[in-house]
Amino acid sequence: MSPHTPQLPDALTDYVALASQIKKTIESPDPKIQRKEFNAYRDKVRDIVFDHCPPYASPPLVYSDRVTKSLRSVTNWVSLLTGCDKGTKSLVYSMISSATELCGNRREYHNYRHMFDVLLNAGMLTALWFDSFECNVPRNNRNKIFLAMILAAAFHDVVMEYHSPAGTSERESSNALLKAHKCYAFRNHNSEGSNYLRYEVELASRLILGTVPSFRKSLKGSVARLNEEAMRANPSQDLLHECLACNLGAILADADVMDSLCYAYPKAIGQTNRVRRELWSNGIDANVTLEGFYTTLVPDGFISVPGRIFQPIFALNLSRFKPSR
Repeated sequence: MSPHTPQLPDALTDYVALASQIKKTIESPDPKIQRKEFNAYRDKVRDIVFDHCPPYASPPLVYSDRVTKSLRSVTNWVSLLTGCDKGTKSLVYSMISSATELCGNRREYHNYRHMFDVLLNAGMLTALWFDSFECNVPRNNRNKIFLAMILAAAFHDVVMEYHSPAGTSERESSNALLKAHKCYAFRNHNSEGSNYLRYEVELASRLILGTVPSFRKSLKGSVARLNEEAMRANPSQDLLHECLACNLGAILADADVMDSLCYAYPKAIGQTNRVRRELWSNGIDANVTLEGFYTTLVPDGFISVPGRIFQPIFALNLSRFKPSR
């Protein structure tokens, strides 16, 4: 990594410390203050993690110095949190770079800037989950889980098939992740080939497949049921694996729409308008599509275990939480 990569605050390089800082932003009993404090904190962390994150409006070209600087910075954050070795750090940089290139900057909403947001959201929610009593992931396995979540967030929207059946974009995005991993191993003549970080990559690819918006409501029910079953005596390994994947899938699903769930109405509608313009430009009826999308969010809001602490913010937004016509 570049010697000019900025020093990160200690609170951003430890799961417990990061979770603690996030919780402090929502200590107030007033949801309006919670919303203000949390979004301000998230904006601040975004600029630290991505070393002054590029703007949503007209984001710079993928190969610009500014984007390269952000890629180095976020890779540094991930490596410090997970304590990964030099080889893993190189792979993470390569994979996020590949996702950034695939997302590009031409789509109005689903560009690399959205991917950066989802990556940060997923990282923050995962840190919160590690700090919850429902999390049954052994401490010595949490770095692997975090890396898988980062890879899933990076690739979750790299392919957008606007006129294909539901799930097509997610399946193609998952395949793009697997292909990027194989390409990295081939380019670097890795002695273990595609087995290098295979667990993290395969888990990430599975998580991407579960981000279809229509899955949200069933995913919420599955999280509650599996967590309850996993708390019983002597759960099977198959149950624990299914519980893990379900919890992580809910986290990724929440991370993907966190702006819509947490931003105050005017700013959330700004994001919706970007989606609207992207849909219309691809020949999609934006009104019908967004109406369907919002029905997957209301009235449940957050569906993941760590997302529950933000429900007061979502409830505050709920009365105006719908696309404008």
